[in-house]
Amino acid sequence: MAEEDEGASATGPGDAAALGIAMNGGASAEARAYLREQTELARLQKQNLFEQNAFELSHLRWRRFNDQMKGALQIMLVAVGALIVTAIGAAIWSAAHDNSLVIEAFSVPSDLAQRGITGEAVAAQLQDKLTAMQAETDSARPADSYANNWGTDIRIQIPDTGISVSEFYRMLTAWFGHQTHISGEVYRSPDGLAVTVRATGNAGDTVQGSERDLDTLMQKAAEAVYARTQEFRFGVYITEHPALNGASPHQIFQKLVQSGSLRDRIWAYMAIGTGAEFADPLHASDIQAEAIPLAPRFALPYLNISNDQAWLGHDEAALAAAQKCVELLSHGDGEMSARASAVSLLARRAFAAGLTGDYDETQRQSMKATLAPEYAHNAQIMRWYMANVRALLHETGAARVAWNSLPVPPTRIGLVNYDIFEIGVLYNLNEWSAVIAKTARFESLLKETENVTPYSPAFTPVTLSRRIWPYTAAALAHTGDMKGAMALIGKTPLDCDLCVRMRGSIAALNHDWHGAAQWFAMVSARAPSIPFADRDWGTMLLAKGDYHGAIAKFESSHAKGPHFADPLEMWGEALIAKNRSDLALAKFAEADKYAPNWGRLHLKWGEALFWSGEKAAAKKQFAIAASLDLSASDKAALARDLETSHV
Repeated sequence: MAEEDEGASATGPGDAAALGIAMNGGASAEARAYLREQTELARLQKQNLFEQNAFELSHLRWRRFNDQMKGALQIMLVAVGALIVTAIGAAIWSAAHDNSLVIEAFSVPSDLAQRGITGEAVAAQLQDKLTAMQAETDSARPADSYANNWGTDIRIQIPDTGISVSEFYRMLTAWFGHQTHISGEVYRSPDGLAVTVRATGNAGDTVQGSERDLDTLMQKAAEAVYARTQEFRFGVYITEHPALNGASPHQIFQKLVQSGSLRDRIWAYMAIGTGAEFADPLHASDIQAEAIPLAPRFALPYLNISNDQAWLGHDEAALAAAQKCVELLSHGDGEMSARASAVSLLARRAFAAGLTGDYDETQRQSMKATLAPEYAHNAQIMRWYMANVRALLHETGAARVAWNSLPVPPTRIGLVNYDIFEIGVLYNLNEWSAVIAKTARFESLLKETENVTPYSPAFTPVTLSRRIWPYTAAALAHTGDMKGAMALIGKTPLDCDLCVRMRGSIAALNHDWHGAAQWFAMVSARAPSIPFADRDWGTMLLAKGDYHGAIAKFESSHAKGPHFADPLEMWGEALIAKNRSDLALAKFAEADKYAPNWGRLHLKWGEALFWSGEKAAAKKQFAIAASLDLSASDKAALARDLETSHV
């Protein structure tokens, strides 16, 4: 049997024999003693095997732990090596993309150093001046578009002794980076002190003056550094500081147009065109357009062109440029900074909506723009724009409150733009005498500002003839001064849509129906996307008593501006005049979507309901009208309606 074989192999032949004798009862005492000894020996062997097995297991466990520790150490060494390689790679990458401005300690006379004007102190003063200039340079151009951009990364370098991490990084930036290093010295001169500054790769610039003028000398030195290292930004900066160094921003930008990089040329055209808005406003758009072939997906030229064309009264061109700008900005324009793109997109949406009479959308986009980060006074202008939009929505009380709550700009330059907006607001509020009085004050202000940057003598006649006199002439006509109105409107250009529309309105007030129709037709034909000429034309025909012709023009105006409330409301009035109050109801209801707080709209809506036999509904509309802004004539009409209808 297997069990017997295993027993024999464990005890040996002799043991088996002794076992057999003992089991057969014939065993002697010696045999029994031997058997006991063998049993004890087997027990000891068994115990030894257990102990040996435990030792082997413990040894194996230790070996496994030792192997794990070796593996962990190897992993740690690999990780440390990888970190070192990564750190070196990151340092090299950072050095290769380091465009910072590093100002080294200046060399200064020992007596100045003893008084605390050390080389480090002079470098720190230069750093402060450059940082302030950088902060005052506001441009839509993104920082990474400059070949030599150090942005706000301006720091002072104090040399270390021996080997250090900072010295190692400096070596890397020297090999791979694009830092701009500024060095210089302050020394005695016959005039007192001289300061020389040198930028990497440029000759030194020296300014001199008395010792007490050290701060002024450092400002001039900073301007020299800025002009050498940040040419475009310096041009933008001195646009607001025209007397600096006798430098001309126009000359700087012209140089960049001729010899700058592609991006410098693009932005130089923008800067020259912006300057031309004041120096040569009739041709500013042409200069802006020079950049379009160089960068077809660049939104800023279209933004500026839309402003320039609107200023000239070319509404169709202004709308087309604004819509193109919105299209490009909506898909992301990497050529403009994120801050400029965000507020510009909102402002152009508001502007484009306003040109089609969608004032409700204009108001929404303008509100968003006022909450966006400020750029080029866009948020401020949108607040002005919102007050005017309230007037165009016929919310006269809200418009007055909104405008009167705005702060008046403290400078003459700011006041010019403010007054231009205010004259438009006053006109849309039907405050004719205020428009006339404001115009007289504005003309004086504009002449005083002719020699104040950025305004020039070329700006004055264009602004007056295209942005001011059309409103003033129409206001004169409304006050009964038809002779003065005709004389003033005759001084406005015929390529200006606002000017020609006002010619038509003045003719209509004079009951020159044929002349008015000619002026409105001229604008309607050349501005097929703009609804205002057809609205004005229809208003004239309604006053003439040609209700059928008026409806045709209101329908055309509505097709061009489907969210424009005015043609819908007046369409309804024309239908009432034709004894079709039932059809007028739909027009008033639709107009209410776009100008819900228009008092006259609800007044006429109530009249249409009354004549349609819906007295309860008419009563509701009359109550709404009574709670809203109404002109004196509309208040009188409401009183008559209430008396006639007994509601």
